[in-house]
Amino acid sequence: MPFGERQGSAPLSGLQPRDRPAVPEGPYIVAGLAEAGQAAIEALRGLGDAPIVASDHHPVGVPKRLRRALEAAGVRVHLGEQDGLLDSSPTPRAVIKSPGVPADAPLLRAARARGIEVIDELELGWRLSRAPIIAVTGTNGKTTTSTLITAVLSGAGVRVELAGNADLAPPLSAVGGDLDAIVCEASSFQLEFCPALLPEVAVFTNLTQDHLPRHGTMRRYGEVKRSLFIKDGEAVQLAVMDTGEDFGRELTGDLERAGARVVRVGTGDDADYRIRSAEWSLRRAKLQLDTPSGPLTVETNLPGDYNARNLAAVVGVADSLGVDRQVLTEVLANHPGARGRFEHIDCGQDHEVLLDTASSPVAVEQFLAAVRAGMDCEGRLHAVLGVLGVPDPEQRRALGRAARTLSDRVVLTAGSFRPNAPLRTLDNMAAGARSVEGAKLALVPDRREAIASALDGAAAGDVVVVMGRGNVVESIHSSRYEDRSTIQELLGAGAPVGAAQ
Repeated sequence: MPFGERQGSAPLSGLQPRDRPAVPEGPYIVAGLAEAGQAAIEALRGLGDAPIVASDHHPVGVPKRLRRALEAAGVRVHLGEQDGLLDSSPTPRAVIKSPGVPADAPLLRAARARGIEVIDELELGWRLSRAPIIAVTGTNGKTTTSTLITAVLSGAGVRVELAGNADLAPPLSAVGGDLDAIVCEASSFQLEFCPALLPEVAVFTNLTQDHLPRHGTMRRYGEVKRSLFIKDGEAVQLAVMDTGEDFGRELTGDLERAGARVVRVGTGDDADYRIRSAEWSLRRAKLQLDTPSGPLTVETNLPGDYNARNLAAVVGVADSLGVDRQVLTEVLANHPGARGRFEHIDCGQDHEVLLDTASSPVAVEQFLAAVRAGMDCEGRLHAVLGVLGVPDPEQRRALGRAARTLSDRVVLTAGSFRPNAPLRTLDNMAAGARSVEGAKLALVPDRREAIASALDGAAAGDVVVVMGRGNVVESIHSSRYEDRSTIQELLGAGAPVGAAQ
């Protein structure tokens, strides 16, 4: 019988939320004023009238309209250097940090040294939540997996909302209402400061070397991921684990010894949901699974071996929570997938255009390999790559090598649409690309011109992929810029790029 389900009951029956600790008492400092920080401020304001200081080390990233709105709501705003902020009156008793604020930030170090509690916005959201949490973590695949779990549960009649680190969903502390469950994407940047968070269900996808500049070592990175599943010997009620790597297998053993129910997914003989085969074109895919209740065929719009692993995890979660198989297969057959992941841009052109967030060496390799395997052998693969937020020079060089090796033509560009965008990342990617044989290589610093160059060079039957940003939108001089609208405008199907919205 599915986990937590009674005979004849609805999905999730019997899955009870565990007790949450109380939210720390104020006064508060909220560090980082992007979306997560703003959500944390609103959540804290809803708890009472404890004083709040909204702080951000980078004033240029805080719009004036946001500052005015916060001050009008009675929130004191402090931008720039944060020396002495902890000495402000009234004395702060807790710091709520945004995921982008690093663990070694001076404000956080000073707060911990004084015994002031520091938690992430994700921890705040969990402590405030009343619905069971289904948390998804891993280096890659989090957004696709959590998006599909949400869609499947919704299709089964569950009142569910997607939250967390997804670029398509609100922070956890912004989610309210009468819900049966919350599906929450959880990144290691958030989990660093979640001392009590332990969801009812946790899903693990994979662990690769993408975030070593943040965590320092794979051991430390793994410890942060592990904290979502086990804390002080207590484990989540249900864990769905991809056991294709040593880390996943070792964590699975720890979970079982701690009393958790574990569902294994992957390609190994020990997998409860074993991938027997996956085949795909650019538009459709078919997945054959061995499951505890027999063979299962899943049709989907998501090509690639990596998406097959994501889908196996979704099936494992759905079965464990009592979702009807017909609902599961129908939702997976029709869902387009997460926006900005293997997304087709159709504007009447005679070749395929795909948008994807791929911005790490592993993600670029997996995505381009899936595209190459799904396209006609006569077509050419044109790749545009420009990424944001990759601080490690060796990873940048690896990005360039992967793009050139797996494409027929690669255009390397900046990660930003800004006229004065930093080009160090582009220079490192170019050095990596030049170190290998492969695609015809072009360097076009202006991102819009780079996309235009790739589109102009494509013929019927070719495939153009634009990677590195996905759904990221930039506001520049009151105008908004993104890859999707740029592609549409260049193909003649959209408003001019940069038009104020």
